[in-house]
Amino acid sequence: MSLKGVNYEWKNPKDHANMTGKQIGFIAQDVEKVFPQWVEKDGEGYKTLTLRGFEALAVESIRELKKENDSLKEANKQLESRLKALEEKIGK
Repeated sequence: MSLKGVNYEWKNPKDHANMTGKQIGFIAQDVEKVFPQWVEKDGEGYKTLTLRGFEALAVESIRELKKENDSLKEANKQLESRLKALEEKIGK
């Protein structure tokens, strides 16, 4: 949760596979605090991101969120059922 996506433009796109226009990504120094293995230095000493293992982390995060969402849906369903029963009891 401490990572924040940012928009940026390369100062010298030709040094970055001619990627022009707005880019989206992370700031390497922020990533390094959380996932140091994702940060490397290039030949000029600039920090770069490798994001090794990102896909697995993303899938596991989605799986965890789905589990939580399913649990909340079930709890909501039970609460709706209890509310309906109470409303029927008081004649609403």
